[in-house]
Amino acid sequence: MRCQGRPLFLLTDFGTEDPWVGVLKGVISTLAPHVFVYDLSHAIPPGDIEAGLWFLTSSWDHLPPNAVVLACVDPGVGSQRPIRAVRCVNRWLVGPDNGLLGLPGRTLQTYHVPVPTNGALNVASTFQARDVMAPVAARLASEGRPRLDPCGDELCCLEWIRMLPAGKVSTIPVVWVDRFGNVILPVRGADLTERSVLRVLPDGPDMRRRTHYAEGSEGELFWLSGSHGFLELAMNQGSAAEFLGIIRGDGIVLQVG
Repeated sequence: MRCQGRPLFLLTDFGTEDPWVGVLKGVISTLAPHVFVYDLSHAIPPGDIEAGLWFLTSSWDHLPPNAVVLACVDPGVGSQRPIRAVRCVNRWLVGPDNGLLGLPGRTLQTYHVPVPTNGALNVASTFQARDVMAPVAARLASEGRPRLDPCGDELCCLEWIRMLPAGKVSTIPVVWVDRFGNVILPVRGADLTERSVLRVLPDGPDMRRRTHYAEGSEGELFWLSGSHGFLELAMNQGSAAEFLGIIRGDGIVLQVG
């Protein structure tokens, strides 16, 4: 079967134990049977909007230029928070306007997605990804047109990218810990210099820059700019997260020398 239309990517906090991802794909396949659907991730921690935004930000530039993304990390499902379709150049993003859609540093055009009242037939207030967002994303993927009204309201945006000024002490939240134990922080790797030395306070070791994981000695804690462009604390043949005793959402106190 040839793909007709735009590729559609799914990003959710639904996990894979329940049927909800399969249901989303079923709705999309019914409305847009010739559109290819891909899983970006369904492993976002439940309700973790900031982690979902980091996933989107780090993935966005590597998606096809005509991609449609349905993103749903939506602890306020069924509430008065709006749902939007967002255009960024030729890509589209559909999801709740709760901070998840506010891609930093990009020009975004927003469209209002109407939400039927709770009494509407076949619309559940607890599963708007299925009943509201998926049909819009499927139509965008198959037709390439929103058929929606432009929205003049600004998107909800999270101020989540941090700076690490030299010589200063900063508390930085851990935005993600990957399966290798690399600790990812919301700091642009390019904002540090090759000579920057990071220290975890109060008594952590000095961390120097490495260009790739194997450059570090076995068991050495170091920092690098990850493939996503953000700061990583890593350890060759080990878990930086376990060594530091931190998990996603913790704050880490760093000093830059």
